[in-house]
Amino acid sequence: MELKDIIRNTTDTQPFNKFEVAVLREIYRTLGGKIKNRNSQSGDRTDMYLLMDNDIIGNLALDKDILMYFYSLYKNNLHNTIDGNFSSIDEVVVPQMKEYEVKMYQNVNSWREATNSVVASDSDDAGDALDWEIDYGNMVNPELTTHLDDFIEQGDYDDVFDMDVNVIRNLNESITKRKIIITESQLSKIEEDLKYWNVSDANPNKNKYEMGVELEEEVTSIPIYKDNNPHKRIYEKMRREFPDTPEYVLQDYYRNIILMRAPGHRPAMKDILNTYNGDPIPYIKGDGNGWWYNYLKGPWKLQVLNVNPMDFDKRTVRAFEQRDFGNINAYNVPNDEERMDTQMSMRRDDGMNEPVIILQNPDGTYQLIEGWHRTMSILKMGDKPTEDYDDELWDEESPTELKDWDKVKLRAFVAPNPDFIKKETQSS
Repeated sequence: MELKDIIRNTTDTQPFNKFEVAVLREIYRTLGGKIKNRNSQSGDRTDMYLLMDNDIIGNLALDKDILMYFYSLYKNNLHNTIDGNFSSIDEVVVPQMKEYEVKMYQNVNSWREATNSVVASDSDDAGDALDWEIDYGNMVNPELTTHLDDFIEQGDYDDVFDMDVNVIRNLNESITKRKIIITESQLSKIEEDLKYWNVSDANPNKNKYEMGVELEEEVTSIPIYKDNNPHKRIYEKMRREFPDTPEYVLQDYYRNIILMRAPGHRPAMKDILNTYNGDPIPYIKGDGNGWWYNYLKGPWKLQVLNVNPMDFDKRTVRAFEQRDFGNINAYNVPNDEERMDTQMSMRRDDGMNEPVIILQNPDGTYQLIEGWHRTMSILKMGDKPTEDYDDELWDEESPTELKDWDKVKLRAFVAPNPDFIKKETQSS
């Protein structure tokens, strides 16, 4: 039996069946009808320790994912029971279950990071499951998580000093509704959409018409597990140092520079934590030239540019050509073809694309920093076949010179190129 065979959708609130009641009663008995009672004789041990120490997986012949699901059902419905009688609940609460990625960081002679996945309804349970494995997972089986990856530089296993917990995917239907605030112009756009369908003979099954509005800067937050998470503190310091930098630009830097590890290079996070005591600003300023610092300072502006490929600098154009505007994966970009196909299907000509990140040179040309697939797909909208080609002689359209491509609208966060800011400062 697997989780997919028994997991409920969140809207399925009918009373528990006999199997569900039996498992929930056993969890109730094992935990004494409580939740995370840290004042009990178990000390600071969480529910995971009590359940696993009593070998509930073996007793009930459950796998780890099913146990985590039933534990979530137990927590969400305990308050509606009398003496653990789960069969008396007329309308049960089914939590939104997710698969989490849990990263464990250890301060060893150099650095160690381990990544596991776990099924849970919230990040606390996901962290507790890995906590149990760290302490007892090698002595008591089965485990509660699935091991995904290790990153080890040197040293032996040591105390865990931090964890990150991130959602990988939802496992059952969510009933959570999210309210958003839209502007008057966005409301007008929605009204236009509705009028279009009301007065036209468009068939939604055959005709394509893009409805809805683009929300400004929809970004995800930095993943947080503990209140004292150094990642959270580091990002907050960056936010205070660069208050005018768009969230999109700052998070792109954080994820792709601070959190990423280039092969053969020392992890940036390790330098910040160990060399600079958790202060990212000296690291960002670097060896004194301050390129990344000036980059983040900007100033940044959200603009809709009117461009064709030749409006970009030689370095960017060369990359466009080497990649044949997304037809060739010249740089071994992960999932390059799929990502390009996605952007080709999402591209638009009204300048309301998800913004890309661009630096502007003194001569007016642009250097593309982030958003290559989006930019190439939109630029290709300006590629028109030459007028003098004969379709009886050629199977494909004859391409135009890049300089002759039509201009297209491209929304971007734009800032001055720090390369030239530095040179101008030194020469003045």
